[in-house]
Amino acid sequence: MKRTEGNKLTTTVLIAMFFIGIGILPTKIQAIGQITEPINIENALRGNSYAQEITVINTENIKNTISLIAEGDIADWVKFYNNIQAEDSISEIKMESRERKIFIAKFSIPPSTPNGKYEGFISVKTTPKNNNNDTEQSSSIVSQKIDREVTIKVGGEEIIDFDLSLVPEKYDLSRGEYLKIRPIYNNYGNTDITPQIEVRLKKDGQTAYTAIFPYPENQPPVIPNSIYEIPALEIPTSNLDNGKYTAVFDTYQLSDTENMIEKDFIFSIGMVKSNSSEESGNDSQDTSFWSITRVMMGIVLLSSLIFITNPRKKNNKIKIK
Repeated sequence: MKRTEGNKLTTTVLIAMFFIGIGILPTKIQAIGQITEPINIENALRGNSYAQEITVINTENIKNTISLIAEGDIADWVKFYNNIQAEDSISEIKMESRERKIFIAKFSIPPSTPNGKYEGFISVKTTPKNNNNDTEQSSSIVSQKIDREVTIKVGGEEIIDFDLSLVPEKYDLSRGEYLKIRPIYNNYGNTDITPQIEVRLKKDGQTAYTAIFPYPENQPPVIPNSIYEIPALEIPTSNLDNGKYTAVFDTYQLSDTENMIEKDFIFSIGMVKSNSSEESGNDSQDTSFWSITRVMMGIVLLSSLIFITNPRKKNNKIKIK
């Protein structure tokens, strides 16, 4: 029993010594600090810029190069500067040992930004690199990244005003053929738009097909004062009966569902061939009628010519004296 307790004690001591040994190995960790109080910009106006101070501290005993990063919704809105008067932006800063530095993050709200809440991060990051001048035992340098949360609420007068043009590839379809339509947007407002389209196909007043087409994620928004065509809509017709249909399109910006634009047009399915057949039959009947008529007229005309060119001969008698 005593031997067992002694073994447990020995094992515990060995484990403790192992971790202590790891702790005293020469490991360097690049350490930086950033004031991480969230940045909140309320009622930001489109086209305006807002500057915020960013404070970074290099807590290490070595020089560091700090990368400046913006992420999230606001990633493209941010540029960094050494100070408020600087005109040239920067992407990194060099810091001396134990140095504290303040630089500027400038948020520029694009003129066409829709009203809403936009979130992201301002980050400072060290880049790991080996210290070739270190003649001591091998060391490891760990990269460090510190985020600062950013929230920007864009407000002000928002004008959503646009129109939609629909250009069908054809109006008469064969059975099973796709109804293909080119949607073209014209943005008259002051914000970017990404409208979605709701489609209804009606026959005899009854809805036979419905679908929603969100604005394509791989397409840029329609910017103000511009015309932009998104990829064509393709609507299947294989489950629809032959006949005439009305295609109804409702399009709207998700943030402004009250102002909806409605467009429609009429198209047919499976009627091209039957119409052609009827026309062909009518043409055939008309052709037969006119053929017979022409033959009859030809006979009458020929008879008339024969009568005219061969008049009746007079009965001339020869008198003998």
